[in-house]
Amino acid sequence: LKATDRTLQIASQLLEYTSHGLSSNMARGVCDIILPETLASAISITDGKQMLAAAGKNAAHYPFGSSVNQATLDSVLTGTVQIFHRSVLPEADHFPLRAGVVVPLKVHENVVGTIELYYSNASQIDRRQIALSTGFGELLSSQLVTHELEEQFKRSSQIELRALQSQVDPHFLFNTIGT
Repeated sequence: LKATDRTLQIASQLLEYTSHGLSSNMARGVCDIILPETLASAISITDGKQMLAAAGKNAAHYPFGSSVNQATLDSVLTGTVQIFHRSVLPEADHFPLRAGVVVPLKVHENVVGTIELYYSNASQIDRRQIALSTGFGELLSSQLVTHELEEQFKRSSQIELRALQSQVDPHFLFNTIGT
């Protein structure tokens, strides 16, 4: 029961951020909530092209707008989870984490971003970490779909109101002029 309660608590906390859509503020809040729940050394959220936010080890080196890595591009292109590891790190790399899991964030089968968990070495990525990463990605995707549906509902309501106004206004004017 404790695990279920914790899961629901996390989902509720994430919803506070995802209810406003994919943004830098959303990404920052989500990173801060998810990182302590994993064994990852760092976490980031991207829009598939650039970093929206990062937290954890050396995250300051990857501010909003930083370029994404090849695993991110591959995940966005294929719509699949990517697990990567690097045996040699470039000297200029400020983010010396050798392995990671990249999970696509999808809204109606369209990849809109990624959640990425980074580890000091590949041996830290076990089935549990992959399941957690994937589960968080699916949860965030579901919450982003909900946000998108709410936005579509708002837009359709506005269009319907304008259509009704355009029907009512000419009749009102005609009746007013006629009296």
